[in-house]
Amino acid sequence: MNGPHKKRRRQTMSRPTPTGTTGADSRAGVKRGVLGAAFMATLTMVLLLGLNAEALAATCWSDAPSSWWMSSYGVTDADVAGVADGYPDGTFLPVVPVTRGQFAKMATRGLGVATADPGAPTFADVPASHLFFTYIEGAHAGGLIGGYQTGSGLRYRPQSNITRQQAMSILARYLSQLELDTTGVVHGDVIEKYGSLELWYNSEGKFWLNGYDDSAQVASDHRATTAYLVSRGVVEGSNWCLNPTATLARSQAAALVLRVKAAAADIRMPPGAPRNLDLVATGAQVNVTPTEGHLYVGNDPTPRLTGNTLPDSHMTVYDEPFFGTAHLKREKSNLAGRFYVDLDDPLRALADGTHSFTATVTNGSGLESPASEAVTYLLDTLSPTGSITSPTVPSPEEYALVHSASPPFTVVATDQGSGVESVRFQVATDRTEPDWETVFTDTAPEPGTACFAALWPAGGPGAAGLPDGRYLLRAVVTDRAGNEHTVGPMKVRVETLAAVQGTGAPTWAVATSRCRGGLTPQTIYLGRRCFPLDSRGKDTMTLAFGPSSERRPAKTGALLDAHRPAC
Repeated sequence: MNGPHKKRRRQTMSRPTPTGTTGADSRAGVKRGVLGAAFMATLTMVLLLGLNAEALAATCWSDAPSSWWMSSYGVTDADVAGVADGYPDGTFLPVVPVTRGQFAKMATRGLGVATADPGAPTFADVPASHLFFTYIEGAHAGGLIGGYQTGSGLRYRPQSNITRQQAMSILARYLSQLELDTTGVVHGDVIEKYGSLELWYNSEGKFWLNGYDDSAQVASDHRATTAYLVSRGVVEGSNWCLNPTATLARSQAAALVLRVKAAAADIRMPPGAPRNLDLVATGAQVNVTPTEGHLYVGNDPTPRLTGNTLPDSHMTVYDEPFFGTAHLKREKSNLAGRFYVDLDDPLRALADGTHSFTATVTNGSGLESPASEAVTYLLDTLSPTGSITSPTVPSPEEYALVHSASPPFTVVATDQGSGVESVRFQVATDRTEPDWETVFTDTAPEPGTACFAALWPAGGPGAAGLPDGRYLLRAVVTDRAGNEHTVGPMKVRVETLAAVQGTGAPTWAVATSRCRGGLTPQTIYLGRRCFPLDSRGKDTMTLAFGPSSERRPAKTGALLDAHRPAC
């Protein structure tokens, strides 16, 4: 069963499918051979319609079991028992035509329309003693029926068989009025809101009849109501036909009322909130990365929000804390219930900072769902900043002279938006087109600082460090949103074989096991020579250079390779 708008078919698409309420003719025809005996035996009881409470208590009929109702109409016999009664002999007579009086009872009881017992009968042919008097009066009071004006007064003709278009008009008046009372408008596709059923039909509703071969047979006073039920998916036709002037069988009448009942429930009840929301980037040069839960960080100012909801329904995306007062984008879900909303409205551009996206869906009755679970997005379009703090160079045109194959390489990096994610330390031979190689990626700065440092390989091909020569050093700083900033390059000259002079103490030294006795805090290897270290104080060591020595204090961490360089 489908509510308003849930199965709307554009007239540019294929013809209406040969299924649905009016499609029971072919199925009923197949059943006639089986049901013929029961039909002939009880034909004289048609007018009784089984309108007693005892018949209502039985929810299964010998000639229309629950399996038949389910296979034919997708409903159960218990559903049907809430709309129509059977006969005292336990039959339903599903293929017998239903009269106008009988259908008035089916519609009022099935849809919950109040019965009425006025002091004076409304219709000349429906006196207070009539079997269906209170149901017909209730349908008239509810605006479902009007009757025929004749020279002898207003008549309803309760004994006449009802036609399909008459039945559809009765039900469409109920459903369209419910939509107006509940939402204030009749909802359309071309224009979203209409003040009446007639305005909707004259603007776009009439096109819903174009797909049927016999649409010209629909009477003028039934065209708007018939088109309305077609647009709401209640009526779909059979073999490209509506058969508007044909009679309606009891089974078809009951199924039609149940379809309208389901559509009415959809009108009264707001839909559920959209679910499974996700945020993705919309381009190759931008990033949106999930962090944890519904938290995302990225540099895409026009991300795409996706998720699941009602099929072919209008979506609205909000950015908290503006829910209810402003929206970012309106879009429509596809026929599978997936939605893809690009937040790219230039009039509602996203600014850097934290956003909280929620989505709602509006059903065919115009009722908006509650907001979905929020998706939090930290947008950061600004690049991080940074500078190389070691080695140091007198000027950008000059080379920094280092006396270690694994020189200290440190960077101070900051980002005011999403924060620094990593620093890639890279080296290349000094030439016109450098071939950069990443020697280390640091993702954890010194606690309490913005200092990132390269730790040179302790093993493998790179353990020997850089051979003497000229190099370029640079660092690529990346923030959590994916923005990058390159620091450098810096020119460096590595000279590990330089003679040690008393007046030219090195700026960096490497402890090594090459010296006799192995690696000790008292020995340092420099320029292929081992030098003893004198310990003076807890954190200070002094280089001793033999006869022409110059003693210079240095932090222990700046001398031993096992320590992280400091900025």
